[in-house]
Amino acid sequence: MRNSTQLMTRTAFLLALAAICPLLGLPQFITGVAVNVVLYISTFLVGPIGGIIIGCLIPWVAALRGILPPPLVIAAPFIMLGNIALVLVFHYFRYRIPLVGIIGAALVKFAIIILGARVIIPQFIHVAPGVAAKVAAILGIAQIFTALAAGFLALIILQATPGKYLWENLQRNYKFH
Repeated sequence: MRNSTQLMTRTAFLLALAAICPLLGLPQFITGVAVNVVLYISTFLVGPIGGIIIGCLIPWVAALRGILPPPLVIAAPFIMLGNIALVLVFHYFRYRIPLVGIIGAALVKFAIIILGARVIIPQFIHVAPGVAAKVAAILGIAQIFTALAAGFLALIILQATPGKYLWENLQRNYKFH
């Protein structure tokens, strides 16, 4: 019981930290890096479920704040799927080869968002001509750079965290496979 309460509390704290980023009104690149850093760190600290919860809620916070403009709200489900993929790919590689996890997570997130923006949205949703191309242009290439920058920044933060505190808490609260 104690472990689940701690995991929920940590997940809620990380969600609040990620939600602050779009609410500050900073440029998309800074907001994207900050949110992705939280996704990487939450995946490492509370596991994939916590990362997935955060990754699914944050696009809607960005939409409500205006970071994700109204025409791009149709891409929010693909951003959510991209965040889920980022969390799962990083989770799989986090101890094996973290750099491969970061690069793979960024590429998979990018592929999902581009697939959604260039193929699925125009195919199934009637949008004005050029809107899908604008969605792909705004979200696509920016997502890969923000995910890569955030991954490297998250590794630096995790490396700078005192090992004794980090590893003891992880061993008590998060079961590794």
